[in-house]
Amino acid sequence: METTRYQVKVTFITELLGVVPKNPGVYATWVALKAAAQADEEPPEITEERSWTGFHNDEKGLYLMDYMVKGFLKEAASVLPKVLGITKKSGESISGRTVKGRLDKWLFIMPRRIYLGHMKEAGCIERPLRASTLQGDRIALARSDYVPTGTEIEFTIVLLKDCPITEEALREWLSYGELLGIGQFRTGGFGRLTFSMEKLS
Repeated sequence: METTRYQVKVTFITELLGVVPKNPGVYATWVALKAAAQADEEPPEITEERSWTGFHNDEKGLYLMDYMVKGFLKEAASVLPKVLGITKKSGESISGRTVKGRLDKWLFIMPRRIYLGHMKEAGCIERPLRASTLQGDRIALARSDYVPTGTEIEFTIVLLKDCPITEEALREWLSYGELLGIGQFRTGGFGRLTFSMEKLS
């Protein structure tokens, strides 16, 4: 199958927060919390690990999964969709699902594991979270491990040969990362990035 490939180097200009739950039973905890709320019962105890996120890691160090980078590009494309031939008529909104669905079929990220160049996190950041529940508003404390500003990653963007995504579009979407980046609490300015890109084929 014919493809077009671009090599991308990303430099994070703010700290990158991890998204992987430290507690492997986080889904079971969420189900228990929901059941307790519906039954108007006392919720199960929330431990520190249940609201703590970090990074994937192996013997080579910390890494991001390919789908995190693809997810970022899909989000950027849904904000800046014109390149895909999706026009916005007066008074109409463009479906983010339409844009993201097209990128799922046309755009791929390699390798599967994108290493951050660190064997361990630089530290952790805590922040309050407000949630609306059946019992009213509640405040919880969220904690995320981070890697420092200046961390670099490299990956390859693979496009199907005849898809309408252009190099200009990729550059526009990647440039969006300087405003809204990757990872936890990106709306708080974390995970912002700059990039360089080179066409391979």
